[in-house]
Amino acid sequence: MIRFRHILATLGMTAATASADIPTLHQTPDLPVDFGYKVNWFAVKANSPQAVADSLGLGLGMPSNWTSGIEAAYGRTAGTNKQAYLFLSPSIDGWVFIVGHSLPYPVNHTPDRHNGIGQKFDHLFKRLYSNFPEVQFFGSYRVVGFVAWARAVNGIPSRVFAFGDGDVYENLGIQTLEEKQLGFTDLSGLALREATDRLFSKLGKLPDEDDPLNIAAAWSINPGKLSATFKSTSSGLVTKLPKEFAQ
Repeated sequence: MIRFRHILATLGMTAATASADIPTLHQTPDLPVDFGYKVNWFAVKANSPQAVADSLGLGLGMPSNWTSGIEAAYGRTAGTNKQAYLFLSPSIDGWVFIVGHSLPYPVNHTPDRHNGIGQKFDHLFKRLYSNFPEVQFFGSYRVVGFVAWARAVNGIPSRVFAFGDGDVYENLGIQTLEEKQLGFTDLSGLALREATDRLFSKLGKLPDEDDPLNIAAAWSINPGKLSATFKSTSSGLVTKLPKEFAQ
């Protein structure tokens, strides 16, 4: 266990605030830890977490194993109550996860797009898909019935969907084959109000918190089954989530 005081300058902090604002992290590589509920994450086709961090201008990350990294990403550890952190996983089967409970999400259904959260998501998503061949986003928060998924391949977003609080937040692109196979309501070409009405019609099926994981399994990797699938120890990075990207 180590506190990374040697990178305080990179994080813009002083030694006086280190114990309050820097999470305690473990470096010893461990097995992957499952996640996927009450959190947002990106899956990025990349070879290393530092390459992803560099693309977003996050600077030098703090080495962290899966257990302490996921705890920091969920805001469960000391030092994460006032500052949002991200866990950038090691590359697994060619995918790096960016996990954080304060990551922005896609939304386009209000004038201010949830106080600018939609614009922040667009900015972050574009930064990633402009630098990597494939980028996916997923999120769920059952308290408000929130679910979301998005996908961009070769620099072009092909599908973005988000739903919460009884409204469709975003509905970009046509229904994917994987969504169809999983039995989702076809909302292709519908405006947000029309898409919401379709979901609540007799033909509709409201999405639930398992659906982002099911889509993730179809598109790349289901992070809710990492521990059952991957048996090699590894470690990743923890970084601060800049305000320009945070909810």
